[in-house]
Amino acid sequence: MVLTNDEYQRAKSDPTLSSLFKLRNATTSYIIQCLADREIQNAVNDQQQRSKAYRYNCEVIHSPVKYVDGEATDGVGWNSTSRKPQKVRYLRADTRGGQQSNEILKLKTQITKKDKIIANLKQEQNLIKENHQILVRDLQVENSQKIQHLTVLLSDKEKTIAGLKADALVSKTKIQRLETLVAAKEKNIVALKVSNESLQNELNNARKLVDSLKKEKKVLVLSAKKREDWAKIDRIRRVEQHFDRNVFNNNPAKPSYKGESLKAETPEDASSTRNFRKLFVFVGICYVAYKNPGFLVNLLRHISFYSLRSLRNMFTSSIFLLDIPLNMFTTKKMY
Repeated sequence: MVLTNDEYQRAKSDPTLSSLFKLRNATTSYIIQCLADREIQNAVNDQQQRSKAYRYNCEVIHSPVKYVDGEATDGVGWNSTSRKPQKVRYLRADTRGGQQSNEILKLKTQITKKDKIIANLKQEQNLIKENHQILVRDLQVENSQKIQHLTVLLSDKEKTIAGLKADALVSKTKIQRLETLVAAKEKNIVALKVSNESLQNELNNARKLVDSLKKEKKVLVLSAKKREDWAKIDRIRRVEQHFDRNVFNNNPAKPSYKGESLKAETPEDASSTRNFRKLFVFVGICYVAYKNPGFLVNLLRHISFYSLRSLRNMFTSSIFLLDIPLNMFTTKKMY
């Protein structure tokens, strides 16, 4: 940019031009310097150098391919000898060299971008590896904890199964003992039935004998004349008393024997039935005690409680009955 001394002083005194001068001297950008020069020339109306400088500035601005590295290399960016802005470092006569340098720069920028992308991908890959390792570690810890928990559960189940097997074995032995006991009781029942049948036959024979003796006694009572007949009647009476006392009095719940016709249920049959009922009740109590011992304990507890309460009531009533005559006796004695 070419200015006279007067133009320079006038431009420097103007605040807008002064700020443009300061901007031109402060910056190192070639394009900004050209724009500042154009604005200064327009402001001072330099008609001699305006066309030449404007053409060069337009060439710089409207042909950015040539001036892609438009940074001034020599200080303020103005050649005072040729009175033109300094040319850029890579500017040549033909435009092919500038295009090649631009392509080289583009390739370099692409390479740097690719390097950045590769670095980012490597970082992402490292992060993925770290996350994968952390995930694998967490899964291993979780699997180990689950395995330990399952082993503990398995050991507990095995202990429970072993305890159930032992209980089943004990129950099996108890059942075998009860079966042997029931078999022995059944054998005893069969033996008792056989003995009852034999005793029943003997009893029937004795009853027949007693009936015959009764008939004979009736005949003797009607036709007794001698002392021997009365003695025989007395012996027959003693035999009847002994038979009634030892046979009928031992079974008071059963009807007495009336005569020649036998009843359907004899005292021996009743005793065998009663023994079988007792055996059945005993087996039922054993089964209940084996299946539910708590029920048997509660039953015994209630029985003992009510029995003690009944004894207490009896004791209190007896004391009350004794207290009445004692009070009467003492009152009479006092009066």
